[in-house]
Amino acid sequence: MSAGPAAHDLVRTLGELPSPPEVYRQLTVELERPEWTPARIARIIGVDAGVTARVLRMVNSPYYGVGREVATVEEAVMLLGAEEVRGLVLATSVVESFRGVPPELVNMDDFFRRSAHAAVTCARVAVRATARMDPARAFLGGLLHDVGSIVVCLMLPEAARSALLHELHDSSDPLLTIERAVMESDEAVVGGELLTSWRLPEAVSAAVRWHVHPEGAEIHGGPAAIVHLGSRLSIGFSEGITDAGGIVPETSPAWALAGLTPQNCEGLVDEIENAYAETAALLR
Repeated sequence: MSAGPAAHDLVRTLGELPSPPEVYRQLTVELERPEWTPARIARIIGVDAGVTARVLRMVNSPYYGVGREVATVEEAVMLLGAEEVRGLVLATSVVESFRGVPPELVNMDDFFRRSAHAAVTCARVAVRATARMDPARAFLGGLLHDVGSIVVCLMLPEAARSALLHELHDSSDPLLTIERAVMESDEAVVGGELLTSWRLPEAVSAAVRWHVHPEGAEIHGGPAAIVHLGSRLSIGFSEGITDAGGIVPETSPAWALAGLTPQNCEGLVDEIENAYAETAALLR
């Protein structure tokens, strides 16, 4: 299955996509220079005290388990690598890019709580999967898997937004209402386009683009399946369902693409709940 013309038309009609967080943008430019150094990366991040603090909290959290205290961003770059730290900067500052979302459309606090839960779930699924996807990239894919819905909210024409607001007034699930107005697969394409424009690794942007129908991905089907499973399992686990096969049927092609079975995911819900609360706090 491929993204239909409607999805690509939607991307074109949205116009200029939201810009990435400024520190992340500067890091991306710097990392394209052959002469970049950990010290220069640290100086760019150090301009923003909030981002610096959140990155160091994440690096020193059990999620990374580096085994000793990391006191500086420069040290974090040397331990984890510049790309990993760049991903951390995005994860801890992406909320900046979506401050313009009207609260009557989407409660962004709720959105990022759900996204953080999906991120942790995707990372844990990646650890168990035989399809190759670095857990840190799976974390980013899970965190940003639904970002297309927010972009659509921001960039809908005013008349369409007004009509949507009327529908949302009595809705208990605003994002579901938005997905009915704009097909979920189209939103995934918008999210993938955004992440491509932000120069994220292709495996992450492709995983987001194809996570609704991972079997349609010509390449990166494994990462797309990991984000598909992680995002779906996150919703089910949050609703109190603990059987992975009861959330994503064993017949789903995503299991084979990820190199997993529902049985491989036994005990996953406990791992996620233990990691989620701390991780969510670290991202804000």
